[in-house]
Amino acid sequence: LLWASLAAIVLISIVTFNYFQTGSKPVLLASSQTSVQEYTFSDGSRVTLRPHSQLFLEHQSKSVEMYKLVGEGFFNIIHNPQRTFIIDAGPGNVTDLGTLFDLSNWGGNIQVYVQKGSVALQSKQNKKHVTLKAGDYCSISTNGRLSQPEQRNPSKFLDWMNNEMFFDHKSVSSVFAELEKNYNIKITAPGNGIIN
Repeated sequence: LLWASLAAIVLISIVTFNYFQTGSKPVLLASSQTSVQEYTFSDGSRVTLRPHSQLFLEHQSKSVEMYKLVGEGFFNIIHNPQRTFIIDAGPGNVTDLGTLFDLSNWGGNIQVYVQKGSVALQSKQNKKHVTLKAGDYCSISTNGRLSQPEQRNPSKFLDWMNNEMFFDHKSVSSVFAELEKNYNIKITAPGNGIIN
């Protein structure tokens, strides 16, 4: 029985290695449903996923780890100069430079807020990139347009981690969009006047 278990582990290791080497489909690592979900990476780094979000492993080697985020997550990454940590977020990639940051790609737009440290944000479409530092916010639109970094209030990006939502000078439509993504619901209102 011990030899059979060891053989199974070796076989699984070989299949897993070959799976990642052939560019196969991403592997689901964590998924949050109706509540916040935390995932811990092998090096102790962590991601907290907002409700209705998913994290996938796309590629892993000795020097590069690439993940795919669908939804929103707050990343607490331990910097390792021997490894590049990249998150594919749709129209752009975020490369960690040792930091705490929030990354969202709801609706195909990327929004990044850096709480501590720094990240590099690059548009896949036009290859433009910026380095964000603590307090910086930047976005990439669905067409690949990279905004200019600007300082922002952290509660706008991190409130969901405390089951709160921050709405300051927001349109009704953006409030509805925030509620819809957090609770995975669809909100309708009579007429268009109230939403705009």
